[in-house]
Amino acid sequence: GGAAAASLHADLDGRLWMGTDQGVFIRSTGGDWSRLDRRTGLVWNDVTPAFLADADGSIWIGTGAG
Repeated sequence: GGAAAASLHADLDGRLWMGTDQGVFIRSTGGDWSRLDRRTGLVWNDVTPAFLADADGSIWIGTGAG
């Protein structure tokens, strides 16, 4: 099945970050999608809790495993 969106965040550059049970999907302003998951450096694929943007626009990703 498909990934279930659990959290969404729009960053300062207009990208959409979607947290799912299968990692993070990022939609660029041009409409292209990319994916972050354990293979690309996330601690865990389950990104259901949260995103947090800090003062400089960096995105912090919370996962079910920290």
